[in-house]
Amino acid sequence: MERQNKRVVDTDRLSDLPDHVLLHIIESMNIKQSVQTCVLSKRWKDLWKHLTNLKFHHSYPDNSDMFCKFVSQILSGRNHYIPLHSLDFEHEDCIDFEPKTTLLEVMRYAASSHNMQQLTVYARIRKISDLELPPSIFYSRSLTYLKLGFWQIYGSNSGSNYVYDEAHNYNVVLCTPKLTSLTASGRPTFEAPSTHGLPFLEEVNIDYTYPYRPCEDSIMISWLQLLANVKIMTLHFKTLVEILCILKMGAQPPCFVRLKSLKVELKSNDDISNGKVRKIVKILLRNSPPAKVDIIRKG
Repeated sequence: MERQNKRVVDTDRLSDLPDHVLLHIIESMNIKQSVQTCVLSKRWKDLWKHLTNLKFHHSYPDNSDMFCKFVSQILSGRNHYIPLHSLDFEHEDCIDFEPKTTLLEVMRYAASSHNMQQLTVYARIRKISDLELPPSIFYSRSLTYLKLGFWQIYGSNSGSNYVYDEAHNYNVVLCTPKLTSLTASGRPTFEAPSTHGLPFLEEVNIDYTYPYRPCEDSIMISWLQLLANVKIMTLHFKTLVEILCILKMGAQPPCFVRLKSLKVELKSNDDISNGKVRKIVKILLRNSPPAKVDIIRKG
């Protein structure tokens, strides 16, 4: 009995805190815990509807259908008058049927959310030849950070061996005048967006991780043109190798006139010395002013 009374007292003390402090507390939890915590008190029950940062992560073997229903319920129940600061949606299992509907629902919600500053969407898609994204999703006057990664899976299951490829039949058109940071995860299979809608873009990160499916030359050249105007560039080593192949065929690297920092990321299985990496970087930057180069090895 004493323990129960103590819990009631502790809950009441928390309830005496102002809303912004309570929101700060539940913002530190994952979205599922935040909603569950709000049943502790009547005053708390609608707090989750005022969250300004939404993070939905699904991974195998969690139930995909339950995850998608949960995401839909949160998006439909949230207070739409509260500005959304960031939305992070990652579905690491195969997206098909209902998950695809949920993905599009997430994208549409992001498009309609005023003042949203950060958007991350990462999804694997099975047996979908085209992924139709709402055109308005990339027309945002508040977005400053964008990370995209769409993967399409081909082939049959042979043990744990799947053949991965990015979803391709879609175009990326960005009209995001405040965007400063852009990340393309995986091998880009679409041409880089025009820089006309990206006047303040300063940082680009290309994480290319599938060397056995090389990029088309025109695609990689378009990304080089986009990179020409950034201040901070982060390239996975496989991306750097792809660029080197293009340059060996006669293409000229752009002049990175604003570049201050270039970071090259290597994984533990990238068997190459730092000296050889710097030689490749020297070829890439041969038409550019000096810039700081960091080689980062990830375990």
